[in-house]
Amino acid sequence: MRLKYYMKFMFYLFCMITTAQVVFIALLSAISGTNAEIGYRHLHSIIVTAFVGILPTFIFIVPPEKVSRNFYFLLVGLHFILTFGFVFVSLNHFGTFDRERLIPMIILFLTIYITVHIITEIRNKKAVDELNKRINATHND
Repeated sequence: MRLKYYMKFMFYLFCMITTAQVVFIALLSAISGTNAEIGYRHLHSIIVTAFVGILPTFIFIVPPEKVSRNFYFLLVGLHFILTFGFVFVSLNHFGTFDRERLIPMIILFLTIYITVHIITEIRNKKAVDELNKRINATHND
């Protein structure tokens, strides 16, 4: 059951990251004033980079009740480092890693990473609130 939940969650992350990459690439193209086209090579790169970017999520499969607060923050730090490494190795593999634009690429990565985490936390908070509402409704009846 837990693995099925994580697979659904990882698919959700994959879709969100892929969409964020396309949106941010479009924004960067609009800001820089270029008429960049996203061809098959770029789409392939976006999809593989998103897939590689979600692989470190497997480190969170550890049952939460067995994880201390400090260990959780260690996992988050490890997740960030692994994701950063996997994504930039993938970008280098596809030839889209540009050393001259390293700072914008890091900012783009951080923006996507933080955006995905904020959206995920909002989604989780809504789910927890809904569960608490149902539990309270059951106890009040």
